[in-house]
Amino acid sequence: MDKVTIITNNVPRDVQDDWNEAGEFNNAYVMYKGTRYDLDDFQSTSGIHESEHIFRKEGWDGYITDTFFSGILLKWVPGTDWEQVIMGRFYS
Repeated sequence: MDKVTIITNNVPRDVQDDWNEAGEFNNAYVMYKGTRYDLDDFQSTSGIHESEHIFRKEGWDGYITDTFFSGILLKWVPGTDWEQVIMGRFYS
């Protein structure tokens, strides 16, 4: 990606746990702009080999692509024991 724009309001959002009717854990998710995003669907930015990539430089931990040119970013909030994330959007 040549020029990437990232938009975020830096508001922490609670991670929600999803349980089935038998009381078994299904997965964890976060609501962002009215859409549910399963945390298992995010790709880790640690897999980006380019250390100067904007996602890694700005501390984002995961991403999901909507199109070739846009997607959703996730950043774990330090000190919350994996219970909160900051969400953002990116496009180029």
